[in-house]
Amino acid sequence: MKSLDYGQVKVLVNCQYWENKAYCEGGEAWRPKGGISFSFVIDSDEWMYCDDEVVKPMVERIIASKCNDFCRMDIIDYETIFEEPKDISDEVALLCEAEYKRLRAEA
Repeated sequence: MKSLDYGQVKVLVNCQYWENKAYCEGGEAWRPKGGISFSFVIDSDEWMYCDDEVVKPMVERIIASKCNDFCRMDIIDYETIFEEPKDISDEVALLCEAEYKRLRAEA
């Protein structure tokens, strides 16, 4: 996973994904289908001080351009990531394995 450069942040744009179940009939019946996220890397100062005036309107335009009569995405929130997530998969797997063994031993 590529690490962020100094002065950069990753922004996750969390959206609700909708599908139009009446699309084939030419109608509208929007149903929520789950979440979808978009991300981008940006200079931290630009994000912290220009986000409402410049960046967020551009992001809204980009996401709106991905919508059509069949699907749409509504922005729920923005999440600022200052450092890439740390992978703890191995630790979780080891602890789960130990817990499964303990539960089997108790049975």
